[in-house]
Amino acid sequence: MLTWDGSFDHSINCLKCKKDRIIMMVRYMHPDIKPDDYKGSDKTHFEDIPQAWQEAWKSGKSANELPLTADVLGREQEIPILS
Repeated sequence: MLTWDGSFDHSINCLKCKKDRIIMMVRYMHPDIKPDDYKGSDKTHFEDIPQAWQEAWKSGKSANELPLTADVLGREQEIPILS
């Protein structure tokens, strides 16, 4: 198993690999970054800004008070099932 910080630009060349390559990607917000730090941005690093955050900002409120749950983030819990 190999782990690395994928926030740095990198590339993988596995065109001639003889075994399957399985990737488990984990994305999370740094604990020092709060939703309001993204105010005025179109995306977090990889994803669209959640609608609930945008609505809070439009109404003059802070998005920092909203829970970071799947429904607030605007998506189902993303757990792929491998068969």
